[in-house]
Amino acid sequence: MKSVAQIAAAACAIALIASPVFALAEPIPTAAMPAAYAKAIDVALKHAGFTYREVEIDDVYVFDSPTYDEPLLEVEFQAGALDCHYIVGLNTLNVDQWFID
Repeated sequence: MKSVAQIAAAACAIALIASPVFALAEPIPTAAMPAAYAKAIDVALKHAGFTYREVEIDDVYVFDSPTYDEPLLEVEFQAGALDCHYIVGLNTLNVDQWFID
């Protein structure tokens, strides 16, 4: 099983989300990914029915949105031919949005 540091290193880029709905993205160096981010990624993977071994994490974004009262983490990952996008609340660990393509 991969460690949090390995998973953080696997996150290719942390960047600003282009959508105008989201504001104030907070880029975090992948080597310094907090445990809360890893927990939110765990929640997204479990919700999608995958483990770390079955996916390739493409991007991780952290941002605030006027719609929610907590910081949010968006994780994008691929599992086979599926492209998954999840938004998870960092405080509540609720899956707020998801899209599987």
